[in-house]
Amino acid sequence: MNFEKTYTGLEIIPDEMISTRGNLQNGRRRSTCPFCRDTRHHPNDPSFAFNEVTGIGICFHCGAVGILKSKYDKWLEENEKYRPTEAYKIPKLDHLMEICSPEALTFIRDRGLSAETMKILGVKETDIIFEKGEQPERALAYVSYENGIPRNIQYRSVNGKRFRMETGCSMPPYNIDACLSSDTVFITEGHNDVAALIEAGHPNVISVGNGANTKLDNWDRFQYSHFAHIKMFYIAGDNDTEGLKLREALIKYFRPVRCRIVEWRWPKDDGFETAKDANECLMKGGKEAVEYCIANMTKCPNKNIIRASDTLELQKQYWKFGLPKSETIGLGDFDKYCRFQKGRFYLLTGQPGSGKSTFADFILARLLYGSGWRSLIYSPEKYPVARHYRELIQTLTARKCDKSTMTEAMLDRANNYLNENIIHVISKSLEINEILNTAEQEIEEDHIDMLVVDPFNFIELPQIPGTTDADKITIVLKRIAEFAHEKNIALMLVAHPKKPVFTSGGTPVPLNLYDISGSANFYNMCDVGIIMERSIDKDVTFLRVLKARFDDLGDIGTAYTYFDKETFRFGVAVPKQISSTEVQYVHYNKSKDSWLPSVDGEEQLLDFENSPSTEEEDECPF
Repeated sequence: MNFEKTYTGLEIIPDEMISTRGNLQNGRRRSTCPFCRDTRHHPNDPSFAFNEVTGIGICFHCGAVGILKSKYDKWLEENEKYRPTEAYKIPKLDHLMEICSPEALTFIRDRGLSAETMKILGVKETDIIFEKGEQPERALAYVSYENGIPRNIQYRSVNGKRFRMETGCSMPPYNIDACLSSDTVFITEGHNDVAALIEAGHPNVISVGNGANTKLDNWDRFQYSHFAHIKMFYIAGDNDTEGLKLREALIKYFRPVRCRIVEWRWPKDDGFETAKDANECLMKGGKEAVEYCIANMTKCPNKNIIRASDTLELQKQYWKFGLPKSETIGLGDFDKYCRFQKGRFYLLTGQPGSGKSTFADFILARLLYGSGWRSLIYSPEKYPVARHYRELIQTLTARKCDKSTMTEAMLDRANNYLNENIIHVISKSLEINEILNTAEQEIEEDHIDMLVVDPFNFIELPQIPGTTDADKITIVLKRIAEFAHEKNIALMLVAHPKKPVFTSGGTPVPLNLYDISGSANFYNMCDVGIIMERSIDKDVTFLRVLKARFDDLGDIGTAYTYFDKETFRFGVAVPKQISSTEVQYVHYNKSKDSWLPSVDGEEQLLDFENSPSTEEEDECPF
């Protein structure tokens, strides 16, 4: 009987020709076959099984594939976007013959397969030319059918591992129509692996069309017609590097909850035997080994779940040695409120002119000198870069970088030191991923401990339709925080606040971390948040730590500092009550010691017991 066909070759069956038998099982109903029942000895055999939702079915007796007419409009709607834009060839089969040659039968037998299994799959043999100019060579022909129509042929030489596909044809998964008769399916990487599983009693098996190089995007057109009703995909590919990559791609494509993993590993003697794929497992261990591997398939590991046992080793390190070491910069009370630790996200903000960039440079210099931390800086405002290095040299040496104050030898020594320890990131793009990708290479190669991004407003926000600037900022901040954690570096972000707000009396309202321009997530995502406020009249800078996520990172509080223009460094300022209404800030630790290694035969630390820079001989309380 002739029926109208879909463009993929499905026979469109009038609903009145379907005679259902029995109850709904696994989403499928059974019917007598409208294609072959009139010619069969048992015409009432319900050999045609069709999916209740899609209306697509296959006959177990004649192999015909069709769709109920009442489901055709829905099928067309779901598949129209996958209609080929170019016409694919239908491969000719008239040059193929049944497997009968000694060399083909020997090849099959050596692979642990039978002629019956190859007949079920429709595998033929032929003589084929693999390369132009060569003589024909005997090969097996694996025909890929889709909806009962041949779509491609893979030829494999029986005397070696030579392959060839038909050109100009589509490339569906091999044995794809097996999905129509089952609600579970095995996915292998090779055609003989399909045969091996059928040999072991599992006909619900397909193979990717082009091995590990298969592009799964091409499978989208089967999502409705062949995959929609599948409850579980058993990923049974190769165990080599490329096969494992394909496994991950398949799990991602079908979602982990719908996948199980078959490992080709089974017990033998006192240990385990392994195989590369299903066919090799059959050859080495027989059907029993294949069955063991299938019976012991595993769930996909959930990479987003972690249990206490997964952290036991790190817990014991904490128990034995304490929490990770936190570094300080030797700046009085600031060391109590802020400590630096790798893998953390630090936020520094303050009104324009408060000295944010200068203080960030001071932190880098102190962590290099006191803790040996090497740093990367992304600071497009500091242009040209030579000027920025000049400022860092002045901080390291406590000398103005000119020939009247610094020798050329010291300049060269400082440059050599910075050349190895503080490096600039110069990105052609201002997108955060480009900046972090550039930094990643330097981190991996040069063991960088800290990255400073200064300032945030130079970063271009991603262009994502339908999102606000606040959403885009959140995406960037999340990427920054994840980068600090993944690469185990301290990452400091310098950001500008919104325009200042004043009280009715004209007094500026103190900043908080929610005042950074663009998003409240600056506060939410950082581990430590610092606000700088500078009083020019009193010659003091207030370092207000408003967030410290963990106790070992610091505490909430305010430290008093000042910037010494002579040494280009920050020092400790101590409040001294002059009267009931007036406070004077006394400056301490005005040290001119060089922080370069091997200067004057020794390295010297900041001395917080130096005399104050005022004329009064007050004792420093630190």
